[in-house]
Amino acid sequence: LIYNTIRVDYEKEYKQDRWYIISPIVYLGKNNDYSNQKVQQENHFNTMYGGGMGLYYKHMIGVSYIINTYFSIGARYNYIYLDYKNYAWVTIIENGNETLIYDLVDINQQIHRADADFLIGLETELYQRLYIDTYIGFALRYSYSLYNQDFPDKKFEEGMWSYAYTGPAMLLGIKIGFLNKRYRW
Repeated sequence: LIYNTIRVDYEKEYKQDRWYIISPIVYLGKNNDYSNQKVQQENHFNTMYGGGMGLYYKHMIGVSYIINTYFSIGARYNYIYLDYKNYAWVTIIENGNETLIYDLVDINQQIHRADADFLIGLETELYQRLYIDTYIGFALRYSYSLYNQDFPDKKFEEGMWSYAYTGPAMLLGIKIGFLNKRYRW
């Protein structure tokens, strides 16, 4: 929710202490503040939407009645569409002459991102139905962007929390869910 994202994990045990996780994700956000100060912020956008799907393997390495320890590896594909304004050099034609100006332009960016994740986590059950999972790990990310402009804009590529970042990234998270005798979601 911090990054305009909702992710749902469906976990199913297929062998003793071995699980698979199917993980769809949805990106959805809208901002209406077009002030100069907001436009220049690193992750500011007007409209964002997209989705993705992940598939993970989870292996329990420490099982007890209170806290379970596990490691998980997996891959995810994400598609994110961003519509935003940013400053750029543009060529305009006035009275038959080309002039280069620095102006605020509309940019549409489509991001295709592949992630490879490795996680270590602790999970516990509360009240026989509530499931809490905290994890830490790292990811390797590769992003490819398509633009409606002739120039690539690096606005969403700076820093590991950016949508179009490529490189190693740290993962931290907490999952809260409900248990079923046969399924975990």
